[in-house]
Amino acid sequence: MPIIALDFLDSLSKIFQGIFDKVLRPVMEIIFQMLFKLIWNLVIGVLSPLLMNAYIIMLKMLDFFQDMFDIFSGLRFVHYYDGNTHTADVNEIGVRIFDANGVISANPTTVSKGSIIDYQQTYLRDIFFNYGPVQKAFTAITAIAIILAIAASIYAVFKSVHDMTMDGSNPLGQVGGRIIKTAVTFALVPIMCFSILQISTVVMIQTEDIITTSYDGEKAPSIGTIIFLCTSMGAEKTKVTTQSLTDAVRNPFYTYNVQNPKSGTKNWRNYDDVQDSFSIAKFNYVVGAILVILTAYVLISALFIFVKTMFQMVLLYLVSPFFVMTIPIDDGAHFKKWRDAFIGQMIAGFGTVFTMKLFFLFAPILVSNKIQLASNVDMDYILKSLLIIGGLFAAKESQHLIVSIINPDAASGNQKAGGVFGSAFTSVKGLMRSVSGGV
Repeated sequence: MPIIALDFLDSLSKIFQGIFDKVLRPVMEIIFQMLFKLIWNLVIGVLSPLLMNAYIIMLKMLDFFQDMFDIFSGLRFVHYYDGNTHTADVNEIGVRIFDANGVISANPTTVSKGSIIDYQQTYLRDIFFNYGPVQKAFTAITAIAIILAIAASIYAVFKSVHDMTMDGSNPLGQVGGRIIKTAVTFALVPIMCFSILQISTVVMIQTEDIITTSYDGEKAPSIGTIIFLCTSMGAEKTKVTTQSLTDAVRNPFYTYNVQNPKSGTKNWRNYDDVQDSFSIAKFNYVVGAILVILTAYVLISALFIFVKTMFQMVLLYLVSPFFVMTIPIDDGAHFKKWRDAFIGQMIAGFGTVFTMKLFFLFAPILVSNKIQLASNVDMDYILKSLLIIGGLFAAKESQHLIVSIINPDAASGNQKAGGVFGSAFTSVKGLMRSVSGGV
């Protein structure tokens, strides 16, 4: 009897299991999927406005870092109030300037090219080099170096005469040539420094202009604009045939100019404009957050390098006469090291500027549906994310690449400067660990 009861229970269990597997499980899966989608849509519907507002704030901060990047890298004019009147070299729209009492204007002003202004439109590096006290210090150092150069020349002449009968001595004619070379170099060093400064500025600006013409607008969009539009792919309310930064939905945002907004354009900084054109729940916030954080890290690291190189260039400029005075003794060996260091510091920021601009030319196609890296959607998403992350890290490392070709020592110093931002996190972490007792 117990055996029959066990067999009956076993058969009943199999029957119920079959009913569950064939009937209840599919029904429950459908119900749970519907509930999950419903709950997810409700959560996203509630959180989407918060996510979008937070996202807009992050993109605004990124544009702020880009403004700093452009100023310190020499891509944007700054105003230098030197007490004189000047003729405007370029048009400026929506600028705020200081009045006669030193108070900044409350309303934006438009400055036309050729108009008379009471400030100088110049670049930050030019201000550092043309600063009055710097020029006075350079003149005083040059005077001291000339006296020391005369003493070094006399020493070199006497040494040449003394060693005339010895093997390996410097002929008197060679020493005379070095003295003439020293005199010429004293005159040419200031010209060389300012020529290199102007050439580097022109190359930087021309590179910016060339890359700007690669965009479809009259002005290159900001990094925040590009990231916003890249992460909006697939979120448009009005479907477009081919997704791009300048399609029918995104072009009003793409061509928007903060300083000179035009009719028909839209501002991604305005939540209502965004909600009018896009479904904010469909934005790719994950990729957007990755792009914002890594781009901000690259820009801030570059800022440390730009600030460091500006002061180092001024220092190298000031001490250049002391390296010129050594030419009669070592035939310019130390002066050559100074020249390489100066040029290396001058072009320190080129790599970052070039790579960042080029990266954001490729960013739109990387996040769009034009390229499919894998048939699996998740794998395609992961591979594109890796491309984006790798491109940004390449931009960070490229700031040392060009300098390392000319001056490896300068590249090594810049790499340490760029690591200051990252080292800050390590320092904070160590401090927190010590405070918490090593936990």
